Amino acid sequence: MSKFRLWLARCRQNPKNVHYPDEVVISCQADLEKAVLLDHVAAHFQGGIRGLKNFLESDVSILDCDNDHTDNPADWVTQETLYYLFPDVAFAIVASRNDGKDKGNKSARPRFHVYFFHRRCLSAADEEKLKRAIYERYPFFDKNCLDAARFIYGVEAPHYVIWHEGTMDIADFLEKTRSPWIRAMKEEPLLLPAAPSTKERQRNDVTSPAELAPPVPFGAKETVALSSRTEPCIFSTMESPKTTYHRAAPPILEGSRNSTLSCLAARLVKRCGDTDVAYEKFLEQATRCQPPLPDKEISSIWQSAQKFYRRISQEENYVAPDMYEKAITGKLDLKPSDYSDMGEARMLKKCMKKD
Repeated sequence: MSKFRLWLARCRQNPKNVHYPDEVVISCQADLEKAVLLDHVAAHFQGGIRGLKNFLESDVSILDCDNDHTDNPADWVTQETLYYLFPDVAFAIVASRNDGKDKGNKSARPRFHVYFFHRRCLSAADEEKLKRAIYERYPFFDKNCLDAARFIYGVEAPHYVIWHEGTMDIADFLEKTRSPWIRAMKEEPLLLPAAPSTKERQRNDVTSPAELAPPVPFGAKETVALSSRTEPCIFSTMESPKTTYHRAAPPILEGSRNSTLSCLAARLVKRCGDTDVAYEKFLEQATRCQPPLPDKEISSIWQSAQKFYRRISQEENYVAPDMYEKAITGKLDLKPSDYSDMGEARMLKKCMKKD
């Protein structure tokens, strides 16, 4: 189970306050609902006084999404969007005080904070480096809210608080999901905080999501210890899209059915494409819902997954599932027809799928 810590003020929506003395451990939605009633910060500061020079440590990064990147409602980021973008990542979402309201010269739209759990950062520079890495990959987050000493206003009755369990932290996700072509050819490793030592973890009673089993890029064979996670990976016993399941998966209970099916649908279309095989597997997973979801809602979830697939398949560095499978299994023939400059250029074009 994922955990992180917040430090609370003893007031609400007071921009002049700099005192955040009360540490709380957040391990579930109920804990977070209680904590966000007060102004809070994501870091431990010396003496409880907020300021970069007083930064001691943090194990969660809070980013803003105000949807200011576009005025087209069809392109606004929602909670469902985050399920698709971060299917295996541990995070939480809390509606901001301006959610669904006009703000400045912008119309009413979804506005929320995302809490990304991660291994401990022991310096403000590391925390800001991680937040910038997230923003550079997902620029719909607010670029003006990347400092390590930022505070979040408390909200008396937020419209929603969502808890999303995952098998990895955001730092590992950023590294694992880089394009294999870029990773092999030119992209430098992400500059992310190092994992804490065993002694540091023993001193800290908060379990880091990084201690959970690391993910395998989609398309690779995967073995998962089901006892260590709430939601088993749907590919844990699947060697190919036609493989059948060999062990019973636990039921998907009311309260998490929509978000869980959305995550599974996103993984299926990334792994198998928008195909009949993927849809059949999705319907198989939908039978785990207790009580069952209405057919209309199941259809809506799958249609959203199809839209998600169409969007990612148009990205510059997108690699089709069949080509990815060949690449990671060594079955992709990368030898050019001839070793002239033109022959090698044609092969590079084929691999990068550029016109």
